[in-house]
Amino acid sequence: MFSSTNLGRSTRARNRRLLLAMVIVLAGCTIPSSKSTYILRSRAMQPTVNPGAQVTLEELGHLHRGEIVAFLAPRRVRSADVRYLLRRIIGLPGETIAGYNTHLYINHTLLNEPYLRTLSVSRSFRPLNIPASEYFVLGDNRLHALDSVDFGPVPRSSMIGRSAG
Repeated sequence: MFSSTNLGRSTRARNRRLLLAMVIVLAGCTIPSSKSTYILRSRAMQPTVNPGAQVTLEELGHLHRGEIVAFLAPRRVRSADVRYLLRRIIGLPGETIAGYNTHLYINHTLLNEPYLRTLSVSRSFRPLNIPASEYFVLGDNRLHALDSVDFGPVPRSSMIGRSAG
């Protein structure tokens, strides 16, 4: 048997879930479940992920260098067509990153990038200290990607998932 107290709680909980679902639909946003699939439209991650490819995202968990993550595009690059970006984590919170002569350096040490299938030329940029809870991300197609060189480190709070593949 249900008591009136338990029935009231379950009704309130159901109403809260219904209200949240309506707000999400009205806002036009989605909250990723444990896995969500998106279609990549840009060439920023070529040759690793080609335009038109489906990318399955999973929950973030603990993030590591080299992982591919999706995040809400920073305001200055966001548009009606570009809401999320998919990029690779290169620099971690607390590190110093720099680009010189097509090479990347983390804390003054040359970065080995075994995940790049082909030679990818990196742009040069001044040393940057990555703030706590932020990540420096780059596209694998370095010369054709808007990334942290352009808009700075990405807050973890802007990330919606990491590539499951």
